[in-house]
Amino acid sequence: MTPNAPPRPSTVVFGGGRDWAALAALAAVPLTAALTHSQLVIPVGLIALLGLVTVALEDRPLSARLPLRSPFLALGALIALWGLLSLGWTPTGKAAPRDAWTVVAIVLGTPLCARLLARPVGEGPWGLMPRVMATVLGLCALLVFIETYSLWGPQVLIQGADAPVAKRVLAMNGVMSVLSLLVWPTALALWIQGRRRWAIGLAVVVALAVARGTSEASLLGLCVGGLAFALALLAPVLVVRLVSWGMAVVMVASPLVIKAVFASGLFTLIAPHLGFSVQHRLLIWRFIADRLAEKPWMGWGIAASRSFQDLRVPTAFHDGALGWVVRDLQIVPIHPHNMPLQLWFELGVVGVVPVLIGLGLLGWRLGKLADGRLATATVAGLLASGLTMAMGTYNLWQGWVLCAAAVAGCLMAGALATGRQGRC
Repeated sequence: MTPNAPPRPSTVVFGGGRDWAALAALAAVPLTAALTHSQLVIPVGLIALLGLVTVALEDRPLSARLPLRSPFLALGALIALWGLLSLGWTPTGKAAPRDAWTVVAIVLGTPLCARLLARPVGEGPWGLMPRVMATVLGLCALLVFIETYSLWGPQVLIQGADAPVAKRVLAMNGVMSVLSLLVWPTALALWIQGRRRWAIGLAVVVALAVARGTSEASLLGLCVGGLAFALALLAPVLVVRLVSWGMAVVMVASPLVIKAVFASGLFTLIAPHLGFSVQHRLLIWRFIADRLAEKPWMGWGIAASRSFQDLRVPTAFHDGALGWVVRDLQIVPIHPHNMPLQLWFELGVVGVVPVLIGLGLLGWRLGKLADGRLATATVAGLLASGLTMAMGTYNLWQGWVLCAAAVAGCLMAGALATGRQGRC
């Protein structure tokens, strides 16, 4: 370098082209969820790839570009490694390697996604992010209304006009879950930018769409999240820690609670007041709780739940019209519909302990946030929504679920960073 030459920048962090590409990929996340949520990994993978390019262009030590010393990354790596090792004893065939490598990809990809998403909104293309996301989330909410009330919604393009209406409407459950997660960081970023009408309008539109949709888990998650948000406005540190640490307690106690529900006869008392879907879930959880007791330390192996999907067992349940009946039920339809129980069952104590440590550490760190009541309450709402949905639906290893959670977490980190820097 000559003496008169301008100094070379020490780092090359973000560029306009990459910002626009990242923004386009991020906007594609909820749209993909509305059309075919199983492919959510495609836009999220693109974001991770752009993050990898950004890391490669930076002129800094690798430890300064990525959170390599993060305890959460280390805990995630332990779970991924144990999942890979469990391929040696899982009874499931083809699905097990796919699920194991999905976890590995999420653990590796989330820091790369965070490199682009978990940063202040600032100026330039990225400053448009909250409004772009609000617009796309509103559009997806409109698609939910159209699919729910019309015979010619977007799923006609995917499944065809001959597909049953109930099946087309059910396919929208994924986008309702994604909406229930992404609305929190997006609304917070809008509020910090001073666009409070946008934030309130987005929250109302998403709430109405989820309320009118068919996803009971998304609705329950949004309601519990709203309750946690309201309580955290009054006691932010207490509530955000209760949500995180409470989930750890639930995870430890869930197998014992399920066993107690049936051993005490409580199921017999409450079943007449429950629909078949809830009864079936409780019966699934009893079966899983019984099986996990057989291999509590190492678990049955990743994706082992799928090995029981063809098993039909004579089971008593309450039919609203016929009373108590005994039918052959599919005792585990693909997965247990309860992520804590699935983790216990498939990875055992060895897989559960890192999650418990992570939840404990997360609660401690969130309680030390100095971002104000609103920001802390929004974090509590996001956590409560996500953890509630994890209790009653979806497969623990589904790529689109993990991708949606990773994107929501990264965006929330970016919203908090925006608030700290006072960007409006």
